[in-house]
Amino acid sequence: HNYMMRKKNRKEQQRVSIVVAGTLQRYFFNSTGQNLIQPMMQQGHTVDYYLALTTAFAKPYRSEASYISRIHWDPIFTNDRVVSQSPNTSHVKEVISQTLNASGCTLRDLILRDSVDIDSNELVQAHRARAKQLYPQQDPDLRFPMLDLRNPDIRKRTADGNRNLLRLHLAIQELWESVQAAERAGSFQYDIVMFLRDDSLWLTEFD
Repeated sequence: HNYMMRKKNRKEQQRVSIVVAGTLQRYFFNSTGQNLIQPMMQQGHTVDYYLALTTAFAKPYRSEASYISRIHWDPIFTNDRVVSQSPNTSHVKEVISQTLNASGCTLRDLILRDSVDIDSNELVQAHRARAKQLYPQQDPDLRFPMLDLRNPDIRKRTADGNRNLLRLHLAIQELWESVQAAERAGSFQYDIVMFLRDDSLWLTEFD
């Protein structure tokens, strides 16, 4: 009996929230729309989308790797062309909005900005102050959230990577607060909240 009830519940319509934060240059949108959102909508679920992307260049964790120079924007934003400049943000917003609206998905929040300000965050400031007291000769972002002290080059890229992670998770926190605000305003609660990487690439239809 319990098995049959669980099987039945899995087929019921779900209210789903998709939360994505990251950078525009790494962001894969086309496969998400085609292989994640559209199949869920066709299965009768309600899907809301929350997105926050930065457009400015942030030094990658593995900036020395040759493949970093070959990263390009999702072709859906560049008319299937490889371009050297970031696509226009108004165009990016229009493509995302139109694609989601066509599928029936609701775009609840869309944030496009140059960068996420971590320097003004009180928790980051407090952590850096402690780090400077304990390790005055080191970059205050070297030891959190990643820690890798093997050599000077790795230490430098670890500090850069830590700043990127802080920006990412502060953006996720901002979107999470938007999710909660939507629940309060609509007097509902999501059944499922999906937190996705900006470069999630869906190769087949999601069920």
